[in-house]
Amino acid sequence: MKLQICIGLLLSSSVAVAQHPLDFVPQDALAVVSVKNGDAINSTLKSINEQAKLPAAAPNAIELSQFFENPSAVDNASEVLIILAPTKLAEGEKPAGMFGPMPHMMVVCKEESGQTLKLNEYGGLKTSTNVDGWFIGTGASSWEPSSGTTLAPILADLPKAQVAGILDFAALWKQFGPVGQMMGGMAIGSMNRPGSDGVVSPERRKATAAASKGFKEVTKWCGAVKDISVGLNFDRYTLIADIDVRMKEGKTLSIDNSSLLEMSKLPTDSMLQYAMSGEMTRKLVNMDLGLLQELAPGNDPYPIFMTTQLEAMVDSIQDNVIAYGLDSNIGLTSTTLTDVEDQDTYLEQMYEIMNEMTGILLNEFNLQVTTSNTPLTWNIKSLATDETVKNLMVAIFPEDSQLRFSKYGSNRVLMGMGPKDWKPIGRARSTPISEIMEEYSDSVDIDFASSFDARSLAVGFTQIVQKVDPEENLHIGTTPPARSSLLFGTTESGTFIELRSDLLGVATLVAELDKLE
Repeated sequence: MKLQICIGLLLSSSVAVAQHPLDFVPQDALAVVSVKNGDAINSTLKSINEQAKLPAAAPNAIELSQFFENPSAVDNASEVLIILAPTKLAEGEKPAGMFGPMPHMMVVCKEESGQTLKLNEYGGLKTSTNVDGWFIGTGASSWEPSSGTTLAPILADLPKAQVAGILDFAALWKQFGPVGQMMGGMAIGSMNRPGSDGVVSPERRKATAAASKGFKEVTKWCGAVKDISVGLNFDRYTLIADIDVRMKEGKTLSIDNSSLLEMSKLPTDSMLQYAMSGEMTRKLVNMDLGLLQELAPGNDPYPIFMTTQLEAMVDSIQDNVIAYGLDSNIGLTSTTLTDVEDQDTYLEQMYEIMNEMTGILLNEFNLQVTTSNTPLTWNIKSLATDETVKNLMVAIFPEDSQLRFSKYGSNRVLMGMGPKDWKPIGRARSTPISEIMEEYSDSVDIDFASSFDARSLAVGFTQIVQKVDPEENLHIGTTPPARSSLLFGTTESGTFIELRSDLLGVATLVAELDKLE
């Protein structure tokens, strides 16, 4: 009797801890996407459309028409799982491809009351079954319950988010990496093509060598990645996407974002702000610009003169923060704060660069840049001859526009571009870029962070156009903001990326712009 009671307790315990639908995920799953309460997400998206006064739409948090003839039969209020799992071959069965059997898809969901899901003939799902009220469709010949007594290992790192996904990148790269390397090698080999004279030019050889080097770096990085996870959440009408790229081997970090944070609180411009670490700046400056030039469509030149000139001073560039503004009264303004090792040396190098740039700016943009009576200050003037273009350029660069450099504190250089009386720096305060970075200042070694208000750009541009041509009937409200942001950096486990977007603000701006057409 005691044995029967114990068995009964064990059985009831196993039923009590069932974690449907996650316990339907196979132990060897390669990828999982989870959508919790798609109806709530759809309601949020619908509300955004209505408040922004955009055309009525029927948003859908997850598209399942690939798998089902009648995706409307899915109960979106319940969790939906899309799973990628390895395909096990039957005894004696040979794989169809040279890299082993292709993984198959699974879909786990609930059906709407009174409805039955129908599989698409060519949707990748072959069979289906129902377990405890859950529909399980699989691309395998049949579904088998998970063999483990605990949840699949891949779920341990699945984000706790409204929409979450995780990919076992290492396992997929092990299977499909060779084909990627083979195709990439063939593509790079085809670059080394001869010209009309039948000879491969030295520039083409150099570009091919640079591409080959870059490709090797990419494949090396792919081989070091363990997994990638994504979590999407809605904070009212703001979409927040967090991406974690975890490497097979972690690292010990010494995180210090203090300088970036301090500088980010000073610029007066807020249309576009971004912060970049010295290491990331050096990586960008050291990119093979010749390769970009060679690979440009039709060999059209990229506007790379500024970066090319900066190569000479890359070692002295540390953390920097840059901000832009656009206003019909003061035109285009820009602020740059840069940490430098030696202020005098940096300013001397910048003086040489500016002297070399004057001819390029004149030839490329019809902008005359001349030295001012004030040290390290240049006057900016448009020399456009077309009346419309000239009026537009004067609105963007007013007659008293200047580009000026100066020391700031003991280890920084300030660059400001704008009207003579314009102040690029204000009192330290919270700014869009500082708010983004402060949240992760202790956990992420920040490489790059940016904040962009699309409304500020649209308002500034339309006001300038109307100033140039008063007959243009353009008007966009100054609120609400339409701000989006991006942050990425290094963590002890790999790389962290966050994207945010004010969906209501962006949708409202889109609706207003549509009315201008």
